[in-house]
Amino acid sequence: MSEIDDFRQEIMDKVSKIPGLPTGYIDTLLRMLPYANERRRKKLVDKIKSLVETKFNEHSMRSKNPLLSFPSKADAIGDGVIIGHVCSGDRVLHPFGLTSENLRENEFVVARSGHGKTTTVFNFVDQLIKHEICFLSFDWKQDYRTLAKKYDDVYVIRWHELAYNVLTNCPEGMDIKLWWRVVLDIAAHSQGLLMATPAHILRSLEELYEHNKGQVTFRELENHLKSQHSESRKENEYSAIAENRIFNINQALDKVINVKHGFEIKELFKRRIIIEMFPLDFSVASFLIQTIIMHEFYRRLYNQIRLNRKSTLDSEFKSKFCKIIMDEAHLTQYSGQERSLVSTELSLPPLATFFSQSREMMLGTFALTQFPHLVMDAFKDNAGTMIVGNIVESDQQRNLSSSLGLDRDSEKILGKLEKGTWIARVAGRTKPFVLKTLDIKKGDLIADAEVLQRSRPLITALDMKRQEIESRMFMVQVEKKSEEVHLPDLTKEGWLLLDYVFFHEWSYQQQITEALGISDRKFAKVKQDLLDKNLIRIQKFPVKVHDRIHFSLTPNALEIMKILGRPAQRIGYWKWISGVPGYEHHYWLNVLRVKHKILGWNGRVEYDLKDGRRVDLYEELNGHRKAVEIELSTKDVENKVRVLTDREVDELVLLYREESAFQFARSKLERMENIPKEKIWIGLIRDYVELLDDVIKGPEKSGNIEGPDPAVPDSEQNRKDGGNNGVTD
Repeated sequence: MSEIDDFRQEIMDKVSKIPGLPTGYIDTLLRMLPYANERRRKKLVDKIKSLVETKFNEHSMRSKNPLLSFPSKADAIGDGVIIGHVCSGDRVLHPFGLTSENLRENEFVVARSGHGKTTTVFNFVDQLIKHEICFLSFDWKQDYRTLAKKYDDVYVIRWHELAYNVLTNCPEGMDIKLWWRVVLDIAAHSQGLLMATPAHILRSLEELYEHNKGQVTFRELENHLKSQHSESRKENEYSAIAENRIFNINQALDKVINVKHGFEIKELFKRRIIIEMFPLDFSVASFLIQTIIMHEFYRRLYNQIRLNRKSTLDSEFKSKFCKIIMDEAHLTQYSGQERSLVSTELSLPPLATFFSQSREMMLGTFALTQFPHLVMDAFKDNAGTMIVGNIVESDQQRNLSSSLGLDRDSEKILGKLEKGTWIARVAGRTKPFVLKTLDIKKGDLIADAEVLQRSRPLITALDMKRQEIESRMFMVQVEKKSEEVHLPDLTKEGWLLLDYVFFHEWSYQQQITEALGISDRKFAKVKQDLLDKNLIRIQKFPVKVHDRIHFSLTPNALEIMKILGRPAQRIGYWKWISGVPGYEHHYWLNVLRVKHKILGWNGRVEYDLKDGRRVDLYEELNGHRKAVEIELSTKDVENKVRVLTDREVDELVLLYREESAFQFARSKLERMENIPKEKIWIGLIRDYVELLDDVIKGPEKSGNIEGPDPAVPDSEQNRKDGGNNGVTD
């Protein structure tokens, strides 16, 4: 290259980095250089240098940020989704926006902790909402719930509020056995299963699916694997590994995935939703996130939900497109999944397929991380937009600068960027340039109660749709089974009521009517029909102030559920809660166990002490042991107190359902000598439950309680009239 070419290249490079220069005039001068004589050429060079060099030196001296070429205002605006402002050094020039094509690709944001990743995504979400674009965000730190307070149409769902049977809820149009392979592939990469194990699980799944007439859950799969035994040592090893991994998933996600069908997953991609993953285990959370994403991907793939790639932000784009936001992306996209033994035996993780093809299905990912080396290569290779902030580690600087298209001399600038300043590049559209993002305040913290209140309409709508689907599934099962065996002649509402009670054992009448959408008049007829056929029994007892009507299932009803293929575990559970000492007794035990758990107690129902005696509820907190007994009569008071005198527990709670029994027991205890009366709490069960509620609602919540005292008031605290007044000497 000649000296003239070198000079032209140097000047053009500097001109591209300085705003406000007469670029057209300078370009004309540069084009004149090859045709000028030596004297004329020297004058042209001096003229160009006077226009460029002085300006460039002044600009570079004043700037803390690096000088890079930048897109013009016309090239930067995009379709209006503004992600920041173009800068020349420290000088802010004009907004930079993404096009619809850019949005369909992946955006990758990388920076060390504290550089401004969260405020960057907040600004991005602001823009999505402004342009009425749907998004689904996975939040690990409860940072995004403030958006629900700022915008009425942003909803927060905590992970345990989801309902999604990953084995039965198959993407529309996809063969369920193909979907099972995807689910097991996800489980293999997130939990660690080798090649033969998923194949072993598939055989068990097919057996269960056939036996249960199209109904199967992870809990049933785990129980089925436990019951299997083979003469082959290898088969038993595969079964043990599968059982262990599925047990891990069930322990964390039991109430989420072990439902009949669950929410319609596509509805999560039609709104602006934040799913909080905290404090779910990372590997289990990865399984849940991946199954949700891949469910929607395959639904769109099998139903050809696509769009012209040249479309702008029109109504069709907005109605079909959804942005998936992954904060702390390394937790879901761990790159070891692509290079592990699992991957070499099986295949690339399902997310690798998603990242390479999702743009065709109108799904794009916006991912943020401070550990880019832990993010999947499949994502990085398909990232159309890269936004890199301050990175101090030299190897990461080298890799990221290469991805951005920076030369070796410029890679060190990644370690000098100020907070909120980035180096960005949009593939096929810009060279790397300096981007400045706004500093948006996160806002005040929002309590769980407020989050629940704001998101309740969405969860209710999803749950109503879920119940409608599950009702149809159940009725189809009833009709098929009626052809094989004789089932009682019940109306549709009768079958639905029976099935609802089977899966919601503690619901009372008003909750059931609201859930099923049955009028009071029709419900009365259905209830009477089930009573006449000896399928339910009425359980009426006071809860709080008023009596509530509950329903328990009779042995006849449980036999019908067995014929219909309902889970044997739940049938056994119903036999337990319906047997001695009865439904009401077990109802209160369940209420107390739940409230104690919220307050941090660990306990067991119907627990056997060391000497063989049994207590209704045994609880422990910070080494303090408490026994709770629910009594109908006062005949056995002396024996109950022995658990204290024998030092089996540190505290005894005696609860009565009737005022007369409570008063009689109290007077009996007052006459007893040589017992630690200060360690006994005696009263009505309703009062005790209300006291627990007061503690739960108070300023000190679960995890902040020091010792056992806050859970049960001592004898000197105020009591409710007619409740416990303590047992004093």
